[in-house]
Amino acid sequence: MASHFSEQIPPTVGYNLRQLRKGSVTMKLWDIGGQPRFRSMWARYCAGTSAIVFLVDASVPCPRQGDQAVQDGSEEGSKEHQCRSCAWKIASQELHTLIKQPSLQEIPVLVLAAKNDVPNCATTSQVVDLMKLHDINDREVFCYSISSRNMQNIDKTLQWLCARQGNN
Repeated sequence: MASHFSEQIPPTVGYNLRQLRKGSVTMKLWDIGGQPRFRSMWARYCAGTSAIVFLVDASVPCPRQGDQAVQDGSEEGSKEHQCRSCAWKIASQELHTLIKQPSLQEIPVLVLAAKNDVPNCATTSQVVDLMKLHDINDREVFCYSISSRNMQNIDKTLQWLCARQGNN
């Protein structure tokens, strides 16, 4: 894992496998693309793992509570408001669909809200609400707000993962 930030990191297409060593723990990390055509593969890669890490882009503005599309799911309101709601709704639905897979029972989930260095990004509590993390009762769930640019909470994330290594 590189210790420097690059603006040119493209989204993952397909999957990448990396090994990371943190102290005495060696972790295999599967980085799986989030594009719709790859989502059907997620459960296969997550089965038998020690943790599921679900990354969301916190720089996508949160829908405001007054937004009509947020209040009742209607198609009213501006396209901007609908896009805001849509991105978070899709992310939440995909996470909840994934963890309902029988092969993934009880595997802890870590939601990472990336790009917290971007102005007006979603806060951790907003991400917890938007992703409906309080509705997940059958496993451990945690959420960190992170930044690769300034390395915020990266070490905490790795510590969280190391503590769960080998639990499944």
